[in-house]
Amino acid sequence: MRYSPLLAAALLACATGAQSPAFAADNAGSNAKQAPKQAQAGSTATGSDAGKSSADGTQGGDNQPISPDTVVATVGDMKITGADLQMAEAGLGQQLAQVPPQQRQVAALSAAIDVKLLAKKAEQANIQDSDEFKQQMQYLRERELHNLYFQEKIADAITEQDIEKRYKKEIASQPAQQEVEARHILVKTKKEAEDIIKKLDNGADFAKLAKDNSTGPSAEKGGELGYFTKGQMVPAFDKAAFSLKKGQYTEQPVETQFGWHVIKVEDKRDAKPPSLDQVSDQIRQVLLQERYAEVLQQARNDVKVNVENKQLAQAYDAMNAAEAAQMKSEDGSSGNGQSDSQGGASDTDSSNAK
Repeated sequence: MRYSPLLAAALLACATGAQSPAFAADNAGSNAKQAPKQAQAGSTATGSDAGKSSADGTQGGDNQPISPDTVVATVGDMKITGADLQMAEAGLGQQLAQVPPQQRQVAALSAAIDVKLLAKKAEQANIQDSDEFKQQMQYLRERELHNLYFQEKIADAITEQDIEKRYKKEIASQPAQQEVEARHILVKTKKEAEDIIKKLDNGADFAKLAKDNSTGPSAEKGGELGYFTKGQMVPAFDKAAFSLKKGQYTEQPVETQFGWHVIKVEDKRDAKPPSLDQVSDQIRQVLLQERYAEVLQQARNDVKVNVENKQLAQAYDAMNAAEAAQMKSEDGSSGNGQSDSQGGASDTDSSNAK
């Protein structure tokens, strides 16, 4: 089964519980339609992030919904509304995640009051007239325009039909892929592995030998590794496992960088592709990544970008070239299996099995 590199990375992250850097969600984002990491222009949430924070102006718990226009407090002649609370919640990000749900609203209110108080002091000190403040406001304005454009023109433009179409093209339509269920015993020396094979030849139980002898973390489960497809293990282990028939074990030890393996295949079957529901979020992230890159490329074509610093210019060009190559690549990289079942690239011959 062959997926695009981006989709393969997303599916691998889904399967392993790992978070792929290409699809890492920004802390300030809160709905499913988050920008790719490259699209997040800054870590502090402002208007557009806050608008997506919560449909009813709260973050769960026992808090009562507050409409954006409702005035919840005043600080002198300044009003704090439900919309201000939403922005405060989004701005606090992961800090609010540490607060019990029923206390998040009051924490956001406290933060909003603090902001109003010091903002008033700053105005009295004429900080708003400083060049530093004006530069910062210009950046924040441009960042917010970037984020709103991304949300409205890219994220919100992705439909369920788009996701289903990509699913059918790259997942559902692919031929079935074989996977094996295997156990293994990992030891430090070839001699130890050969002795274990002799015991298996004499009728010893594989799972018991694994528990008693294997140095890998799967030992306590009798060497059980579960099901995996081709490419999830490094070449030597992969080649040995898929050369065996159901019930067979390797006649010769298999060497990897972790040591010497004795491998037994418990089952072989055709792997079913994940359902649309299982991978919908991952496909959405892939589409976000791709469309964001397309929009950026078109923007770069429309406007000349000139980086004056030579060193930065070289690094910028190299980064863009690498991103373009990744997007166009047709060859996905091999996934990683469990650490105790992987090793180096030794092609130890395991074609003779028992």
